[in-house]
Amino acid sequence: MEQTSDWTGRSACALQSALRLSNESFAERLGIAVRTVATWHQKPNLRPKSEMQQLLDTALEQASPSVRERFAALMSDSSDDERARSDGERDEAVTEAEQRLSSDQNIVAALDWLDRQSGWQPGTARRKTAARLVGQNAHSLQDRGKRRGRVNQRDIARALSEYYGDRTRSYGLYGATCGRDGGITSSVLTCPEWLDLDASLVAANDRLTVTRAAMDSSRSLDAEAAEHAVERLTETLTLGPRLVDMPLYPLLGTDISKGLISGSVGIAHFVEYALTADLLEGELVDALASGNATHSGSLPLRDRYLPDLASVLDLPGRLCAG
Repeated sequence: MEQTSDWTGRSACALQSALRLSNESFAERLGIAVRTVATWHQKPNLRPKSEMQQLLDTALEQASPSVRERFAALMSDSSDDERARSDGERDEAVTEAEQRLSSDQNIVAALDWLDRQSGWQPGTARRKTAARLVGQNAHSLQDRGKRRGRVNQRDIARALSEYYGDRTRSYGLYGATCGRDGGITSSVLTCPEWLDLDASLVAANDRLTVTRAAMDSSRSLDAEAAEHAVERLTETLTLGPRLVDMPLYPLLGTDISKGLISGSVGIAHFVEYALTADLLEGELVDALASGNATHSGSLPLRDRYLPDLASVLDLPGRLCAG
């Protein structure tokens, strides 16, 4: 039995054309209302109900070889036209998306930074982001957000402990005891010298100073890191939160002692942090939510930016937001 895999208004009209029938004659042949045939012409993407699909299957099966040949040719031409129309519509949508990106100076700053750090020609990041934006599905991102929400703090702390080692050189994850329920372990890295400081966070004890020397922003991005950055921009634009390239004050050094917390912070651009170090948490949580491995070598972004404890503690060499 010859049939299409799934009839639409377009393919039903192609069969009508192959049979060389008017709307009235085609409706009479199928035993349906004329207005149904008219609807197929008006809504070519409409998918008829199952009983109508069977009527169309039977009509095609009973058609002469010449009619089936004409139908096949019409469907082929229709597919070519549809692909061309689809490509044209996509190109138009990408162009509109590029214009949207160019209208936001904060996004422009992020795209320019991404071009420079990836070694791309100017405009490459804009085109890549616009193309991905056209095909992005907001519902899939929202579903991913729900999956992320199921990962708890204990899972994150355990995964980080396994990634970096339970204790390395006297450093470990901060923990606390809460009543009879036992203890909890956070994902905060600490050491004995940083505990029990008895330091009130007032101006006299909290002595962070700003170093105004420009930070090194020459970190290059490999192909994988650059694609993750493009994906981050696409998600931001799809879900709606606004990216603002305000100054960021990364921690450069600390001097911690009893009753005193001092150190220095630098000045950096937020877009650099948003497109690099800020992606690590999402990568880890996604792996946990999916049941994937989280050991060293299985998290490409963490392997690149913070592969070991030395890189975590190298404050001047990393972009640390606090």
